[in-house]
Amino acid sequence: MSYTEITSTSWFSRIGDSLKGIIFGLIAIPVAIILLFWNEKREVDRTRTLEEGAKMAVSVDAKQISPSHENKLVYLTGKATTEETLTDPIYGVSQKGALKLQRHVEYYQYKEESKSETKKKLGGGTETITTYDYPAKWADNPIDSSAFKDPEYRSKNTILKKIDEASHSPKLVQLEAYSLSDEQARRLEADSPVPLTTDSPLPPSIAAEASITNNTIYYGADASTTSIGDVRIHFTYAPPGPYSIIAQQAGNSFVSYQAKKGTLSIIKPGTHSIDSLFAQEASSNRTLSWILRAVGFTIIGFGFIAILRPLSVVLDVVPFLGDIAETGTGLIAFALSLAISSVTIALAWITFRPLIGGGILLIALAAIYWINRLKKKE
Repeated sequence: MSYTEITSTSWFSRIGDSLKGIIFGLIAIPVAIILLFWNEKREVDRTRTLEEGAKMAVSVDAKQISPSHENKLVYLTGKATTEETLTDPIYGVSQKGALKLQRHVEYYQYKEESKSETKKKLGGGTETITTYDYPAKWADNPIDSSAFKDPEYRSKNTILKKIDEASHSPKLVQLEAYSLSDEQARRLEADSPVPLTTDSPLPPSIAAEASITNNTIYYGADASTTSIGDVRIHFTYAPPGPYSIIAQQAGNSFVSYQAKKGTLSIIKPGTHSIDSLFAQEASSNRTLSWILRAVGFTIIGFGFIAILRPLSVVLDVVPFLGDIAETGTGLIAFALSLAISSVTIALAWITFRPLIGGGILLIALAAIYWINRLKKKE
């Protein structure tokens, strides 16, 4: 059942809020510029680290350790194994030969979801209709329902038991003649499910509260009729298998390689060529860079929208005039964000990569030219 809330905001209140938004914009824009500049430096440093690594890395035999490669950046592939059996200390779930064992916990909870529609009224005020729904879903953490809009749901989220997630690693993981460092072992991904059956033994104290069903340890009256507050736990592990590594050799193990512009330590499941590993890292670096660029661009855009918003709010006394102003300020904010983002990125790259930076600067100049055209049309 949905819960509806209708709120009204007067024209004067909206003007006051829009003036406060100017402060947000004046803070957000320089913060975003700093983020963009830092991101370009980060990408260049990472790119140079990978380029240095590609030149320095030597391929070695995983089955024998050569002292001549000590402290060098090495590449090798081999099968990672352990003689240990990992056991969860609370639930007694074990997996022999697992390179990592993880406990995952979920809670069946009501979740507040909302959608809003705002309408402008003659005179500059607004009316907002917000509809709240409360579907029951599995969540990674208990959901606090005390602030839910619908009073009927504020005390409905309960949990039968609060349980922490946990991760366990062996004391020693072998990679043929080598052993993984603790840092490398922690980075292994445990994505294979640990099979649990009704015959799997549970500690007596746990068995009194929970049961095994659908490959989970289940806290609740009946897993087939899930109730709010029920808890389920499942386990995953990293199985033994081939891994590919690029890192600095340190005795029979590894440490991060210290390049001029950063550190380098790569471990991936499966058998990958040295070129493939560096290509994957370069791709991840570019992806992160574009994500952060989009974040910076968006923050700058919202910053300018906040600064220009009083104009459209003032004109909202006649709604269609406010709509026109809102569209115009949105276009100006977009153009300003594009120009400032491009100039910031270009200035950062010109320091390290003049040709690329020059190309980006041309885009920025084009955006500035577009802004001038918009001004002349007004």
